[in-house]
Amino acid sequence: RIIAELIRASYMLKLQGKMAITANSVFMWHLLRMPMGFFAQRYESDLISRKNSLEQISSIFIVQGVPLLLDLCSMVFYLILMLSYSNIQEQVFTDALTGLNNRRAFEETKASMTTGESLGVVFADLNNLKYTNDTYGHLAGDDLICNFSDIILMCFRHEEIFRIGGDEFVVLMPGISQNALRSHMRDFRRRLTSPHAIPVASVGCAYGCCFQVDDLIAEAEKDAAVQHAEAEIVDLA
Repeated sequence: RIIAELIRASYMLKLQGKMAITANSVFMWHLLRMPMGFFAQRYESDLISRKNSLEQISSIFIVQGVPLLLDLCSMVFYLILMLSYSNIQEQVFTDALTGLNNRRAFEETKASMTTGESLGVVFADLNNLKYTNDTYGHLAGDDLICNFSDIILMCFRHEEIFRIGGDEFVVLMPGISQNALRSHMRDFRRRLTSPHAIPVASVGCAYGCCFQVDDLIAEAEKDAAVQHAEAEIVDLA
């Protein structure tokens, strides 16, 4: 598809009689020297809004109706853009520490949930992260977060899991049945309470419809808080 796009762009330029210009070559050379991390940051919103179409992505680079694909340097840059786009998109929506979906991915997914389809929500709050960071350092805290992400991945699919804060995780499961949600929660809690389950987290769940997503997240968070309070009472006893 990328090669076809390049050939088509080259052919269209030939038909239009476009000529490469020195200023454009210099401009594209400087763009090619930019680290892709800078490019991702600079054009992040443009790339996200145009992620459904390669045609739309290329429209970012239109100046006064004249395409920037005017010479070989432009072609190379266009190829780099196409090859790098999936990696850039992954960086935008991925939590760097755990590899899970991040807050941005969570907000986009949540905004798309407007139907009456069933939805199961799980909220997890990692316990004692601040204490671990303050006592043993942030590297130890990072280890706790990564260990917990390994546990949650054993129970839910990667595309359903979001790290929305330092110690907060949400799982969104559209189309799930209430019985299946209960089964997932039993497995999740079993893994968290096993002798090798470090760290321990407070978890809660809620069930309803997609258009209730915000209310369901709040309900699941409240359920997690209740579970945490009950666990503290047991420890004191």
